[in-house]
Amino acid sequence: MYKDSPTSFTPDALAASFIDQQVKQESTRITAAGARAIPLPVKNFGILLDSDPSDPSFPIQKDAIKTQSRKQAKMGLDVCNRVEVGTGMDMSKIAQIMISPPMEYPHRAGWKYVHVLCFTASSNTMALLIPYLYAPFMVIKDAEGGVKGEEDEKEVVTALTEEEAKEMGGVVVKNTLREWLFVNEKQERARHKVEEFHDV
Repeated sequence: MYKDSPTSFTPDALAASFIDQQVKQESTRITAAGARAIPLPVKNFGILLDSDPSDPSFPIQKDAIKTQSRKQAKMGLDVCNRVEVGTGMDMSKIAQIMISPPMEYPHRAGWKYVHVLCFTASSNTMALLIPYLYAPFMVIKDAEGGVKGEEDEKEVVTALTEEEAKEMGGVVVKNTLREWLFVNEKQERARHKVEEFHDV
């Protein structure tokens, strides 16, 4: 499903077909509810990891994992969901983000799919519809855990469940879908955070 790595991937033909079908269904549902949705094409997805969410680039810091407290390690590192969208729109104008309940992605075990609905301050009846595929759980290991390479090298692997992730050892990372980084065709970056979720 991804062509690069667990932290940066481009949908293949199978994923693109699944996404297209889901977007059409969601657009029809939104229109039937009396609103409007504008689907945005997605070039690629990715996640950025760090222990410091104030850093917009979210790199994996050399000592971030080793210096975490037990509580922090249990909670996992911060996850920022990066989406490169095929539009020149200024994504910093987004004022509200709503996320659909996750559904299973049938072509890769453990992966989930959500619709990300973005609204600008000037319109609360027209949503930008962004598809998103992701792994809910990941594990970060270092060379001491059996990963080849330098001592400070990190490896990110995906897991089907939280239990499976814990069995792998390393730091369990849960993607809460709260942090977002949108990149448009002009390579302009816009950071957003979902403060809380509501059932609608």
